Parts: sequence; C-alpha cells; structure tokens
Amino acid sequence: GDFALAYEDDFSDPGSGWDDAFDRYTTKQYGNNKYYIEVTTSNLVAWGLANRDVADFRLEVDAAQEAGPNNNGYGVLFRFQDRNNFYRFDISGDGFFLLSKFHNGEWVTLVPWTASSAINVGGGTNNRLGVEAIGSRIRIYSNGKLLADVKDNTFTHGNFGFFASTFSDPNLTISYDDIKLWTPKGEE
Repeated sequence: GDFALAYEDDFSDPGSGWDDAFDRYTTKQYGNNKYYIEVTTSNLVAWGLANRDVADFRLEVDAAQEAGPNNNGYGVLFRFQDRNNFYRFDISGDGFFLLSKFHNGEWVTLVPWTASSAINVGGGTNNRLGVEAIGSRIRIYSNGKLLADVKDNTFTHGNFGFFASTFSDPNLTISYDDIKLWTPKGEE
C-alpha cells in the first residue's frame, strides 16, 4: 500500500522514449497505440527498453501474441545493467513461464520453464504480466496470479523493457500496452 505510480505509458505517443529501431531480422516500433517487437528469423531475441533506471518497483503490462508460433518466449526485462547483465521474465504462447538472469554473459535459471493455467495461450491472447522487485525479493505474476517468489540480490536497480524471442520457428510479433510502474513512496 505504500507505493505511488511513478511511470505509465499507453504507447499513444511515439516520442515517449522507447527504443524505435529496425534491422534485418527485428523491428521495435510504436503503432496502433501499442509497442511492437517483431522477430523474423529463428533463435533470436529482440528487446526494447524504456531508457529509465529504477530500483524497487511493481510493474504491470499487457502483452499479446499478435502473430507467430506458440513455441516462443516474451515478457519483461528488468534491473537491466547492460546486454550481459539483467533479469528476464518469460512466458510462452503454449502456457509456460521462466525466470532467469543473464549475469556476466552467462544464463542462470531462477525458476525453470513451468506450465501455468494463469497464462492465456495461443495467438491473439492477452496476458497482464506483473513483476515486483523489492530489495532481493522478486515476484512474477500473470493475470493477477502469483507464478513465483524468489530471492536474488545480483542486480539492485536498472532499466526495464520488453522482449520477444523465437526458438526454432520464425516470424513472431508481440505487442505491449498500458505499462504502469509503481515505486515505494518517496522514491518516485
């Protein structure tokens, strides 16, 4: 209850500060009042960042699989230091979740891929994803249901953003909308 809304974006303003970029295999762009990440090749991850630094927070965002295979990963990056150091909360189009960290360029699994009925599956479905990181305690949510509660103190603050990741099948499009981020009162 001692949290205050510190940041929100409905992606209606393409100048709100998120990465807007195109390359051979990925697109990150605003459109239709959402933020889209598209990956057109297999075994590739693309992310877009808010370009803000935050320590303790609660975050919620709507994530939707707009197109592509259900064998995928998408979700929230947080406490992002650089491309080799961050936490990652994945869900998949077939109803699984994963919590991991990339530390000094090496993956560490905090919670392995786990099936959950709290994740809406398949193309066109929307999931309200939640991350709460307070000190070393990390909780992840889908559609209001707690998926995991772990402790890890590797990263204490950092940037946040979204990602889309293909595995064997290409052509994945994920949209993100209505992000809200709360911080402890006095830390806005």
